[in-house]
Amino acid sequence: MRKKTLQLKALVLIFVVFTVLVLPIFTLTPTICVKYENQPFMTKTINIQDGVVGWKSMSVVSNDSTENSLSPAITVDIQGNIHVAWQDKSPIFGAGSESNIFYRFLNTTTGIWAGRINSTDVISTETAGAIGAYYPDIAVGPDGNVHIVWFEDSDYAGSGSDYDIFYKFYNASTGLWAGNVNATDLISTGSAEYSSDPAIVITSFFGGEVNIVWVDEDPRGGSSTDADIFFRRWDSDGWGEINEVSAYSDDTSSVPDITVDKFGVLYVVWSDLGIDGDVDYDIYLRISESGGSSWSGAPPLPNQFDLVSVDCDGLSSNPSIAIDSHCNIHIVWGDATNWDGQNDDDIYYRMWNKSNWEWSDILVISNTSTSHAGHPQIVIDGDDNIYVVWEDQTDWDGEADFDIYYNFWNRTTGLWNGTAVISKESTSNSQSAVAAIGISPDAGTLNETLHVIWHEPSNITGCGPDYDIFYSRLKQLPIAPLLIAIDIQSQTATESQLRIDWTADPRANLFYIYRNTSDITSIDLLTPIGNSTNPYYFDTVTDGKYYYVIVGMNDVGHGPISNCLTITVKWVPQNDEFFWWILVIIVSIILVVIVTYYYYSKRKNKQKK
Repeated sequence: MRKKTLQLKALVLIFVVFTVLVLPIFTLTPTICVKYENQPFMTKTINIQDGVVGWKSMSVVSNDSTENSLSPAITVDIQGNIHVAWQDKSPIFGAGSESNIFYRFLNTTTGIWAGRINSTDVISTETAGAIGAYYPDIAVGPDGNVHIVWFEDSDYAGSGSDYDIFYKFYNASTGLWAGNVNATDLISTGSAEYSSDPAIVITSFFGGEVNIVWVDEDPRGGSSTDADIFFRRWDSDGWGEINEVSAYSDDTSSVPDITVDKFGVLYVVWSDLGIDGDVDYDIYLRISESGGSSWSGAPPLPNQFDLVSVDCDGLSSNPSIAIDSHCNIHIVWGDATNWDGQNDDDIYYRMWNKSNWEWSDILVISNTSTSHAGHPQIVIDGDDNIYVVWEDQTDWDGEADFDIYYNFWNRTTGLWNGTAVISKESTSNSQSAVAAIGISPDAGTLNETLHVIWHEPSNITGCGPDYDIFYSRLKQLPIAPLLIAIDIQSQTATESQLRIDWTADPRANLFYIYRNTSDITSIDLLTPIGNSTNPYYFDTVTDGKYYYVIVGMNDVGHGPISNCLTITVKWVPQNDEFFWWILVIIVSIILVVIVTYYYYSKRKNKQKK
């Protein structure tokens, strides 16, 4: 009997030791067996400088118009609002059937095109003429005032029946359109001949002076009877005297462009037939450091003008000028010089370097063009990257119509990135492209981008078969997201739920999640497991090792893939489940031992008997 008691005590002691010492070891076992790692996969931020961008889908600016809308001009204010003016024969909002100047702006807050007074503002209301108003140019000052200049043949303010230059501005303080002196200001006062092709720039360095150049056939101030380039300025003293820019020309001067540098120095380029003695038109430059009262060539002095299109023996026309932050001069123009043996017009570029006062060689930037390329415009962003747009008849899509082309010079690499087509959705001739640099309206970014408008007769979005004004802009792809962590939210014996978190890029409106069982360096052959508009995603998996990447998306396309995170998932029972399982096992073992003990004890007792 004593032996049986000792055996029973031993069994109890084993149970107590197991419960006190061994069982806590199991109950302290982690509930999740998980590991995640950063894979050594390099990601690259994509931006405009890399040329990895897309173009926003074409949209119609002139959707109020019922007649031809032509010859647009564009500018962008410091808030990123986009301002557009053009000529139009639509009899809307009080306009007659003659050509008038219309205006709309894209409000970056609302994303809606509208006028200041009406859905579309008619600017040339006081100057309606027998034929009409044409070829506007537009600029915006640091105070938000919008300035528009154009030419027309009305006899307003005693201007006569010839074409003259007129001006109006929108006062951001009063909310009204008016001139500085009259309801509309006559700029080409005293001219009895044809005045046309105005261009405008605001000298914000001195406080918002208005600077206008134009072509005029009037022989004022001793100029010849041919067309010349003239200049006039508005400042705190009112409209100043009219000064001739194209002095030394004894033949036709045309299509001027004007710009200003950060010190208020003015630059004018134009096409001229009569300075260098050649029989073709060439491109010339003059500069004014005196607010337009006197003009000269670029240093070193005593140059009175600069011949830009040197060695060009074809028609050089439609110049455009821009100045970078170092006051270097950049000029583009269309040229018929047969540089490649194809007998087509191309886009030429040349730069004047302020640091050494030297002109660069001429560069053809439309070198992929196989047909007519013309009417270029050049703009430069705050980082001194250069953008050029133009119209081109190169047959890139099997159609022989004009399209809007673009080339970009990367300041970091010092290279031109090559031509690209902007008007890919166009179904007809796209022409008269103009561009402006301004803040991108994409949510969450203050980056500058390129805004482009042009006219064409494509019937897109139901705008009709007449000519309309179209708009597009460079839009950046999303940058690579940064995968931060992958955490297990819950687990069962058959599956685990994971939460995946990453940093969001405001340029992306959707994120795609990719999962694989090996390292991910490309998504070309993968299908996303899901998508999210938020910077996190929940995924359900079984035990195993998984690799994840995230890709941002917007209406341009998808950006580069994120860094790759890997996670190892293994199911381990929860603490309370361990306790009950171990308890069941212990009790079962004890019962088996007890039953076995008593079985053999009884068997031995029977044998003894």
